[in-house]
Amino acid sequence: MPAQHKYVDVGSYAFDSMKFEETIQKLQPLFNSHNFKTIERRQGFIHLQSDLVSIRLGHDWRDNSISLFAGQINGQESEIDEKTMKDVFNHLSRDDNNKSPLQNIIDFLNGNGRLLLTGDINKLRELEVYSSTQAKLYTDNLILKQNIALADKAWSNKNYKQFLRHIEAIDPSYLPKSYHLKYKIASDKSKL
Repeated sequence: MPAQHKYVDVGSYAFDSMKFEETIQKLQPLFNSHNFKTIERRQGFIHLQSDLVSIRLGHDWRDNSISLFAGQINGQESEIDEKTMKDVFNHLSRDDNNKSPLQNIIDFLNGNGRLLLTGDINKLRELEVYSSTQAKLYTDNLILKQNIALADKAWSNKNYKQFLRHIEAIDPSYLPKSYHLKYKIASDKSKL
């Protein structure tokens, strides 16, 4: 009986785990030409390393996603999604609905992403800084949303001191004008 593999139909293209394995086989000469060695390999996943760079590629059949992580050996590995490809490597995906996510990664590695394969230290540092900056922005945005939600709850409960505490934790430039008015009202009411 032939081995079973997962099959997912996503939009205008279909992709399965066997296609991932076939593509990794096709990419192997590119990795080999840059002295990458396979550290770990299992169905839908490969981890490669050169003297300077670590690369992980994975396929999740549940949502048909392809993940690419890369970074310096013993350093921070960063996810390389389309935004990172564009912002750090100046790689623009062709707008092709029939192109699989894996094909986009192949195009990237054969294009501007080659800087990863060659171990360009400046580009790897830029990737690390970019990834840290994006993580901080994400975290700051979560904290902002939490403080606004807590401030809204305090306002609804007429707990003006609590409202002020949460609003004061937020940079005023991020607040809509209505919160500036609420802040003034809460300040006045909390003094009573």
